[in-house]
Amino acid sequence: MIGYSEFVDNDGNYQISLYCEWFAANVQNYIESLKDGTKLYEGLYFGDFIVRHNNSVNDFIDEINQLIEDKELAEIEEEIKTKLAIRLDMANFFMLCIFVNELVREHYFVLLKRPTKDIIADLGDIKEITFTDKDGKKATTNCTDLIKSIMAAIKGPLDSEGGIMEVEKCDRCDKMSDVLDNSVLQSRFAYYIARFLKEAFPDADRSHRGKKGIISPIEQKLILRMMSHLGLAPKGYTLSTHRFRKLMESYHKLNFPIQYAQMPEIGYVPITYIKYEDWKDKIDWFSPDLELKPIEKGDCIYFSSKTEKS
Repeated sequence: MIGYSEFVDNDGNYQISLYCEWFAANVQNYIESLKDGTKLYEGLYFGDFIVRHNNSVNDFIDEINQLIEDKELAEIEEEIKTKLAIRLDMANFFMLCIFVNELVREHYFVLLKRPTKDIIADLGDIKEITFTDKDGKKATTNCTDLIKSIMAAIKGPLDSEGGIMEVEKCDRCDKMSDVLDNSVLQSRFAYYIARFLKEAFPDADRSHRGKKGIISPIEQKLILRMMSHLGLAPKGYTLSTHRFRKLMESYHKLNFPIQYAQMPEIGYVPITYIKYEDWKDKIDWFSPDLELKPIEKGDCIYFSSKTEKS
């Protein structure tokens, strides 16, 4: 359990990173390195988060000052203090929310191009082929013999096992926030912050939380309020405990096939590879019947600087 005295170190300095460090140690997912046993944090570690923001929490002073002007948030904070006996430090808590907001976005989705073999298979009798050079100049031919030679050169590797044209290629690699609906981010954020509140303050009186709530109704409203401050929800977002429960239900319905990889300047991140036939139409990530086509052993995925995005 976090105590108020822990907000100040032995030299009397205020520790605005305390909640974030506690979250990383007790809530955030990590995998131990096989080499030396160090922790490889999933997505983003708080130290890297601070470096990303120029090594200064002062980058967030303006945002923290906005909290002071939020009268409804102040009422929620006071109710948490009087009813739950939680002395919540809002500067620390808001820093945690900023961190988790960035953390949940550090899940990358690799959308694979339609395989050349499938494209060729859909073509009928080719009547003409157009060539485009690097300057944009085009030339079209309907020469039957030339077309047959070109198609034979393309189909040859496709028809041979392990042919170079059989590899999957990356169409785009984006963060979750660029690929998925905002409700996915909302549900992940709400889940992580709720876990923090429950585990960091286990002695709080949550006798009225209800059957589906892992935290009290007033804590649920706090999380929804913070979502509006972070752009995860619109201003004036309805502070409904029903809405919060739906976010929790949505989180547990999410079905991401995940692999892990180290990405430069990011760290150890979860990645979901999606084959073309799955992502060409909109995917319902909350469907219990969701079943993406798996990346199988032997599949090769090629990236290029033109398709990668960070």
